[in-house]
Amino acid sequence: MTDPAGQKLTAGVGAPTPNGVLAAGPPNSWVMVFVITNLGPGPFQSTPTTQITLRDASGKSYAPTPWKLPVMGQPQLITDGQQWKMLLYFVMSYTTKPRSLTWAPFGPSVAPLRWSI
Repeated sequence: MTDPAGQKLTAGVGAPTPNGVLAAGPPNSWVMVFVITNLGPGPFQSTPTTQITLRDASGKSYAPTPWKLPVMGQPQLITDGQQWKMLLYFVMSYTTKPRSLTWAPFGPSVAPLRWSI
């Protein structure tokens, strides 16, 4: 994905699993891996809790919770060529079924990336 100024990013996600508590997450949480790679040409500031949304089968939205990892809610600088790997925790019932994940790192100026789950 590229923003109007030429900043290029890629991202990848793992399958969400309803065992967030086993991965040091909060009770009733799902966990998934999220990886951002900054392809440049400069640094990029990422704030996962405001840029990532998970939707369940009913259409309800969830933001990642910054459980025991306050940096999730803080801007993180990713330098040119750097990769940032993180666990995302979503607090929701184990019976809830995640359906899609959306990542909008550039706000409304660029269409977000979407993954069906």
